[in-house]
Amino acid sequence: MSIVESYEQKLVEFNGSELLGVKTDDGKVYVGVRWVCEGIGLTEDQMKNERKRIKNDVVLNKGGLNLTLPTNGGIQDILTIDVEYLPLWLAKISITPTMKDNSPEVVDKLIEYQLKAKDALAQAFIHNPANQYLMLSEEDRAIAYFTQMKEKKLLEVKIEEYKPLITFAETALKSSDNILVRELSKIVQDEGINIGEKKLYQKLRDWKLILSSQREPSQYAMNLNLFVVEENTVNTPYGVKLSTTIKVTPKGQVYIIEKLKKEHSKQLVAN
Repeated sequence: MSIVESYEQKLVEFNGSELLGVKTDDGKVYVGVRWVCEGIGLTEDQMKNERKRIKNDVVLNKGGLNLTLPTNGGIQDILTIDVEYLPLWLAKISITPTMKDNSPEVVDKLIEYQLKAKDALAQAFIHNPANQYLMLSEEDRAIAYFTQMKEKKLLEVKIEEYKPLITFAETALKSSDNILVRELSKIVQDEGINIGEKKLYQKLRDWKLILSSQREPSQYAMNLNLFVVEENTVNTPYGVKLSTTIKVTPKGQVYIIEKLKKEHSKQLVAN
């Protein structure tokens, strides 16, 4: 425990009460322990127990900090806890059957604080893009604006480019059909990529999705559920022969077309 005098202090509204938040000069955010306890509805004795817990717990003690702060009662030493330790501390407050029976509202508030208090404090001190924008100079604001518009335009172009793939993915993943590589090569050509069955097989070998020696899926591809291998019996003059056929699953169809589209896009940029 130590005293830090350089800070940014504010009251943060949360769940019908207020949390005292403090941002120190090292960028860390702390919350007043008393404000949390009062917001949950703990008694004075329970608050004392929680202060002792933070001071004596081998882990929580590392997140606790005494700060000298101005309050309505004047300058006081306030026990605070790092917001990164806040969920851990609150999780250590046990919800007993007696609490459930006698103080159900306290139980409800404790759960709300366990789940959401940290985010409320972080939002107030850290994730505030509006304040960050207003602190910029006019020139930097203009740069930020046009940068954002440029990124938005690039995103729109990217969405338009991948719209056919997204549509195909939705259709394929809803389907239960496994198709031959030959059939997939025709779909690929319909997507605007000129590649035949033989070249597609070569791509699959280059990507280590099928074994180079034969048309058989690699273990890596099988683990990703990109292919299935169907076994069939064929009558021949020499007897019954077992044959295997490799088929591409709906997930495999999306995976392969997406990789082909990415390669195709890179080639267009290079040219």
